[in-house]
Amino acid sequence: MRLTLVRPPALALLPALLGALAACSSPGLPVTTGLQPHVLSDIPNLHTQGGVFFAGQPSPEALEAAARAGLAGVLDLRHGAERDWDEAALAASLGLSYHAVPWNGPDQLTDEVFA
Repeated sequence: MRLTLVRPPALALLPALLGALAACSSPGLPVTTGLQPHVLSDIPNLHTQGGVFFAGQPSPEALEAAARAGLAGVLDLRHGAERDWDEAALAASLGLSYHAVPWNGPDQLTDEVFA
């Protein structure tokens, strides 16, 4: 199983994201049936459901700890101006997949975001 860290701006996306990421889980990290709090390094607001982790912005050190724990990838929903370090480069150096899909609300969920 492979695990994916997702940083949603709102939990309203939870059902859609769980469906899209259901195949992403990993041995060693918990797979839960309901949204549950989880602690790993200093990652803020970390929760898990079905092998998918939802969290606030991790520090570079926390992302490294998550990779060591079995994280498979990052789905980043922040806009470019919200990024203050090169998370994509660090994710690549750790062997993690990294996908940026900037999103702040339903009015911004357009085909262009996913292109």
